[in-house]
Amino acid sequence: STIESHLAHFVGTGEIAVEKLVSAEKVKHISEFFIHENTLLLSEAKTALGDEVSYSELRFVLNHLRFTGAVNIS
Repeated sequence: STIESHLAHFVGTGEIAVEKLVSAEKVKHISEFFIHENTLLLSEAKTALGDEVSYSELRFVLNHLRFTGAVNIS
């Protein structure tokens, strides 16, 4: 969990490309959920996307979207 938190931080700063940690297909699928549903809640994404994604993958992609400005932080 500590390592995942550090990785998520570096994805959020752009120092690690999200695709190094999550497949491009999953990045696209998770990104579409967060953008389309206009939510930043991991629990909502996990409920909607189910077992096909992990909380870590959701966190990595959400931090990537924040970094790129695709979702609002607030």
